[in-house]
Amino acid sequence: MTSTIMLRVVDIRHRFDEFVNMSLHLDDAYVVTAAPDGDTGLIDVAGQTPAGVFYGVQTLLSQLSGGARRVVSGELVDAPRFAYRGLMLDVARNFVAKNVVLRTIDAMAAYKMNRLHLHLTDDQGWRLDMPGLPELTSVGARRGHDTGPEGGRRSMLPPYLGSGPSPDDASRNGGTGFYSREDYRDILRRAQRRHVTVVPEVDIPGHATAAIVSMRAMQGRDNMTLVDEKDLFEYVSVNGYKNNVMNICLKSSLSFVEYVITALVDLHKVCQ
Repeated sequence: MTSTIMLRVVDIRHRFDEFVNMSLHLDDAYVVTAAPDGDTGLIDVAGQTPAGVFYGVQTLLSQLSGGARRVVSGELVDAPRFAYRGLMLDVARNFVAKNVVLRTIDAMAAYKMNRLHLHLTDDQGWRLDMPGLPELTSVGARRGHDTGPEGGRRSMLPPYLGSGPSPDDASRNGGTGFYSREDYRDILRRAQRRHVTVVPEVDIPGHATAAIVSMRAMQGRDNMTLVDEKDLFEYVSVNGYKNNVMNICLKSSLSFVEYVITALVDLHKVCQ
């Protein structure tokens, strides 16, 4: 028998009155009702919000996984306990391509997760293209042995986590790569369609080796200095990085942070 699937956004909060002593996030609540065999063949997915309907469909799809062709008759009433159901993806230390992030978002949606924390920058890499600051990715998104740094200015970051001596070695993963602005928009669009909120992280003022090395490479063209070169103090991070903290007393550091955050906000606004 062919079933009809009906999707509805409707107030279903009264269905959860018996769970009054439980902390439930009802904005994502849904009720899936499947009529018994021989009846109408109607499958009704009612959600408190469009997100609730989406999660109800995910539950319906899970019953059809593994080659199953029939949905079990009955009623399922469900709502998440937590509003924040997140996954953190550290692409700064180990970069993964855009298509991997998109597949991760699909998997998150199947499990009704709704926050993707993208760790975009750290000592080991800067993974997002910034307009007007190409060194952030031409230097900060590559790891390998520098053949000839001049005046303390490196052309790439040092190897880390097995990334190897060559930034162009395709057999090694995680050291080299970044997302173009269009790549990032594609990630935001996929996440939006799956009711996943992307939470970007720019790690500052500490864990900032990638940014510091990149901005040092562009000195002389723009004033984006992030450290005081006359600073005589030396400190080492838990990961063995020396002097990896931006000097927040420099106006150029504050200008850099404002520029980067503004660019990120603009990217998210475009995809709203």
